[in-house]
Order: sequence, then structure tokens, then C-alpha cells
Amino acid sequence: MLTLQPVGARLVRVPALRDVADAAEQVVRGHHTLAVCGEIGTGKTVAVRHYLDQQTLPVVPLDLSPRMRAKELNQRLYRQLVADEDHSQRDLQDDLVRCLAEQPCIVLVRHAQRLNADTAGQLQWLHEPPNHQCALLLVGDP
Repeated sequence: MLTLQPVGARLVRVPALRDVADAAEQVVRGHHTLAVCGEIGTGKTVAVRHYLDQQTLPVVPLDLSPRMRAKELNQRLYRQLVADEDHSQRDLQDDLVRCLAEQPCIVLVRHAQRLNADTAGQLQWLHEPPNHQCALLLVGDP
């Protein structure tokens, strides 16, 4: 579970917090994609974590590293969703598509500003099948 705040701290609901929660609720229900972006320190992560802490669906965090390629993205998702094993890229992709169609979840992509054409295309390809059961929440800086 993602931790939201230090022990004893209180979260004050502000309109932006409700806006993110409302948008995320619609996106998760419809298995769509939501991008939450803003300057560093504006509360993007707090708002998304607050929403996720109230969800029953499994959350699959995916931290994008600089210059990540689709192959590494597939491997990281595979290890979290399927198994901690190594397979060929084709097998990884097939298993991921099947898993995302069978297992409802929320894929939380952190540092979304690091998406490049390769990784963005791979996320789109994994998320395109009409029977997928996952929602994508992208959080990043402009």
C-alpha cells in the first residue's frame, strides 16, 4: 500500500484533491488513461496517492527511469503482474496483454515526463486491446 502522509498528519481536502479523485474514478471505472501533471511540489502525488489509498483494486507502480526502453518497461511490468522470471520479449508481451485482460488493476506510471516514443508506444499497445481491465494513471512534471 502506498503511504500517504506522516503519522499524525492530516490531509485537508481542497478542490484540486477532489478534482483528481473524480477524474481518476471515471478513468478507473472505464479502464482509461489519466495524466496528472504539474510543477514539482504542487500536490500531484499526494492527490493520486489519496485516491489510490481508497481503492480495492491492486495498484501496480511503475517508475520510469531516464531513457527507459520498451523492453525494460515490459520486464518491470511482467515482474510485478505475472512472475519474477525472464522470458523472450514476445512471450512477455503476450503474457502482459493476457494478464491485463484478466486482472483488473491500476497501473501507476510515475515520472511520466520521461516517456519517450518507445515506452509511450509500448504502454499504448498494452492498453489498446478492447478486453483490457487496467487503468493507466500517469503522474509527472510538465
